[in-house]
Amino acid sequence: MEFKQTQEHWDALGRDDAMWAVLTDPGRKGGWTREEFLATGREEIAETLALLDRVGIQVPRRAALDFGCGAGRLTVALSEHFERAVGVDIASSMLAQARRNAEGRPCEFVLEADGSLGSLSDVAFDLVYTARVLQHMAPEHADRYLGEFLRVLAPGGVLVFQRPSMPSRTVLGLGMRLAPVSVTNALRRVVTRSAGTMEMHGTSGADIRRVIEAAGGRIVHRERDSKAGPHWVSWTYVVRKGDAGPARASG
Repeated sequence: MEFKQTQEHWDALGRDDAMWAVLTDPGRKGGWTREEFLATGREEIAETLALLDRVGIQVPRRAALDFGCGAGRLTVALSEHFERAVGVDIASSMLAQARRNAEGRPCEFVLEADGSLGSLSDVAFDLVYTARVLQHMAPEHADRYLGEFLRVLAPGGVLVFQRPSMPSRTVLGLGMRLAPVSVTNALRRVVTRSAGTMEMHGTSGADIRRVIEAAGGRIVHRERDSKAGPHWVSWTYVVRKGDAGPARASG
């Protein structure tokens, strides 16, 4: 799918039900309350900061970027730990919901609709976080964003991101390995009864490592996660900008 199409689909999803499009719990379509939704963000950011503590990384608490912020659940959570929290999304409808969800909280929201982070300054953030986002765009677009994340990170800053590698060995996962992406996209849209297509893509760890290292980063930790759901093999990566220490992986 072309980047413009991806943007249009997520704008449609945001107009239809922004919070459900971010967290597609089958029983929650039209049913997320703001506080319940934001509580999931607080839990996820707490887990992320605990992960960094566990692998021995201390992050300054000046500025954090939430990429693909959607309806703002993680941006709001980051604002409770960092002096500055910025949420970026490609869909204006998502940002409209994010601003409503973040009312009264010290969050900034930015629309970046051209496939880059052009309005954000170099070396501006101590932490960049993104999850359940890069999986929904073509790998070449996701790879370009990885380079942008490293650009906006301060020296020694940390990027934490999630990306699946391949469909899992469930019955549905094995079917996705065989079927063309166009077919799985169409089926996914029918099954979820959504206003736009939530396409899914996997990328190998070796390919991700090449992109990260070319952009000046180093993977210092990798572990399995469940963020892409049961039918995908998904990973959380921790990347340090300018860190020459040894990489390690678990899971």
